Amino acid sequence: MPSYPYDATLSWQENNRRFHETHSAEGEPVQWNGCWLYPDGATKDRDPRTGGVEPPPQPVELARLKLAYRETVLTRAINEFNDLKSSLLQVGDRPQQAEDALQQLADLQKTVMQYKAARDEAERAYIALDPPEVRMQREQAARQQRRQEFLAEVHGIRV
Repeated sequence: MPSYPYDATLSWQENNRRFHETHSAEGEPVQWNGCWLYPDGATKDRDPRTGGVEPPPQPVELARLKLAYRETVLTRAINEFNDLKSSLLQVGDRPQQAEDALQQLADLQKTVMQYKAARDEAERAYIALDPPEVRMQREQAARQQRRQEFLAEVHGIRV
């Protein structure tokens, strides 16, 4: 993957700011596999003094990173929703700020649904590229189906 063009005339802080502005147009980066992952597939080490890595040019790898971003964002939103819901359930009775809390829960629910739709879209884009692991899963499912059909045929032959 190509590294972000580091401008030696700028400080590392300014280079980081430019990298972040360039790659966070669709959303903030998330921590993923020991680095920061941006919505466009760019990555950056957690160490702020290091340069970032541009999105990969290979379509399958790019789609995989975009899917990983969407899955990470979705997981975070689901956890936030579940945490708020659990805390409301533990209160037992209606807290004084019940309306605000219920509205916040409803807003989180909408956010989760939007993130699920974005994740599903990223997943469809990834699968459409027919990456090797998807092909292997499809082949494995086909083998399993043939096995089940064979076993059903064998079991169907009786005396």
